[in-house]
Amino acid sequence: MRLLCSVLLFMIVLATTLSLAQTAQAPAKNMIAVVDSGKPFSHTSLKLDASGKPVISYIDGADLKVAHCGNLTCTSGNSIVTGDRKRVEAQTSLAVNLSGNPVVAYYFGDAGVGKSKLKMLFCQDPNCQANTTIMTGASGQSGISPSLVLDVLGNPVVSYESLGVSSLLVQHCGDATCSTNNVDTPVGGLFPYTGGLTLDSAGNPVIVGAFNLQLALEHCGDPDCISGNSLVTNLADLGGLGGFGQMSLALDVAGNPVISYLNQESGGNNLGTLHVVHCGDPNCASGNLDTPVDAMASNQTTSSLAQDASGHPVVSYGQNNSSLAILHCGDANCTNGNTTAIPDTDGDWSSLALDTMGRPVVSYTNSANQMKVLHCATTTCQ
Repeated sequence: MRLLCSVLLFMIVLATTLSLAQTAQAPAKNMIAVVDSGKPFSHTSLKLDASGKPVISYIDGADLKVAHCGNLTCTSGNSIVTGDRKRVEAQTSLAVNLSGNPVVAYYFGDAGVGKSKLKMLFCQDPNCQANTTIMTGASGQSGISPSLVLDVLGNPVVSYESLGVSSLLVQHCGDATCSTNNVDTPVGGLFPYTGGLTLDSAGNPVIVGAFNLQLALEHCGDPDCISGNSLVTNLADLGGLGGFGQMSLALDVAGNPVISYLNQESGGNNLGTLHVVHCGDPNCASGNLDTPVDAMASNQTTSSLAQDASGHPVVSYGQNNSSLAILHCGDANCTNGNTTAIPDTDGDWSSLALDTMGRPVVSYTNSANQMKVLHCATTTCQ
């Protein structure tokens, strides 16, 4: 009993120390740091390590890079490593494993000639100075729009698209490096999106995507998506171009999906409307509430959604085809008290996380060939 009490006391002291350290280092005003520059950057994916320092995967031209910031605001001590070269053409999705080491799923190959593959980067240290890559996923042209999470054992689970097999596949790796006993399951016609995968409390994948220009959700019946899956294909209309926007998904405390998506019709002013859907049950079968939150969302914008401690959605996205915008909803359904901040007038390909105080931390790129990280001073970035 004494040993248990000592362990619990140590954990409480450690958690308090980390929280105080993060609070002490947090900026007094919104801080924007240029982490990398020089080439066209895209497809950022951000997570926070155990100390709250940002870890980001992104594309530099056609190279995969991983940045680990040296402090909470990425203003010093940053480490940048090139993990793969020349054929990294699109989306990246990053997780941080139980040892604090980055894991990245990404799209590798030449889509123009029908040769592509889901590929994984496994870092052996927090700065990815030592790393390995492997080809994985289904045979044929595959790996489009990968979204990565880790199960409770630290084994990767990846949703992605594979042409010619099934639009949606789910790979559940048998170990932490996807080297043995992987299960790769064709699930159905849903087109998945990077940032559109999470796991429910039982470890079963929940995936948001598009089906015939409609918002759709797949909820797997087991961790490998082999049986008991639920698919809803008509949650909302995406419009003629909304299917090219990037969706994002989180689960509320009851396990009900909360989704950000773009509705964009062809033509017009080339803008769309950002929406947030709060589903009424874990399968989005009934009681869903769809709220339009910004009619000035950028053309085919990337959105990234998290929930604060009160269950209120926070979303990063592009506004008016130029600016980085941060939406903080005033309630769980985004129907009252919403605020929108514009912390930068030039931003795209955003990925958002919340620090221990609920303040947004966002990676993004701009037209000046820079990859930046924003750390907001308040929960609303205002």
